Amino acid sequence: MADTTTIQVSRETAESMRRLFPHLTYEEILRKLAAGQALDLMSQLDSHTIPFRKTINPATWDEEKRRVGVLGSINAAYIHFPAGPTGLVEVRIVLETEGSERQIVPSVDRTYIALEDDTYQSAVLAIPVSPSDILRTEWYNYDGLNAHTVPAEVVIMKFAGRVQR
Repeated sequence: MADTTTIQVSRETAESMRRLFPHLTYEEILRKLAAGQALDLMSQLDSHTIPFRKTINPATWDEEKRRVGVLGSINAAYIHFPAGPTGLVEVRIVLETEGSERQIVPSVDRTYIALEDDTYQSAVLAIPVSPSDILRTEWYNYDGLNAHTVPAEVVIMKFAGRVQR
């Protein structure tokens, strides 16, 4: 008889695993994680990317809103800062859901991020979303002379079922 070990996970974690990998057993998921095959697991997910791209005129603020359109979980957010703005363009990403807001990036509410010639990648987020939710990206361009374009994208892992908030 094979040795066994019991691993306890919360009901929420178990349900998330089942939604994300309906074709695998819990044991198969845990074996892959234990073997360092998280990337293999992630490659089996069906993802949806929501791009944001706007040129912001000198000394102005602007925003772009996009409907999520799928049931799933926000996995990551990326902001691609080109060379040139020298930290003068600040960006944040917000999730609007059921009459409330939740800031996605940066993680501290009511703050913005500004980099130079770099890509900001969030930590793994695991924020549930519904098709009717709205993602909003806001840009502040403090450069009084030049317009700048700082693209961003949000990656959502799609799954079937109901979102638990």
